[in-house]
Amino acid sequence: MSAPSTLAFFGLRFKIDDDNDIETLEERNHLHQRYAKQASLDHYWANFDESGELYYSFIGKRIGVVGLENDTEIALTFSDLERIQRETQQKLSSLGFEMQPQLYLQMMSDA
Repeated sequence: MSAPSTLAFFGLRFKIDDDNDIETLEERNHLHQRYAKQASLDHYWANFDESGELYYSFIGKRIGVVGLENDTEIALTFSDLERIQRETQQKLSSLGFEMQPQLYLQMMSDA
């Protein structure tokens, strides 16, 4: 059993409902994973609800995971944040994404 943690991620978040998508993510061959690799972006996916199934897939810049079994803190300067925002938005645009990237702080239940 692991401890609850929080994902800090700047980019796009997609809800994954389809079992075929979950299987493709597990095989590391999902379109989101291929896009991330193509544009030198980070990808992160998980079930964010221990008691149910709430799968999200993130494409962008993984800032970190904070929790008892992960990082205890994350510190970024304003210039780091600006650089992350600028570079991530450019890379996502190069892939054809028109959505605005956002900063996500997503709680993960212990699994």
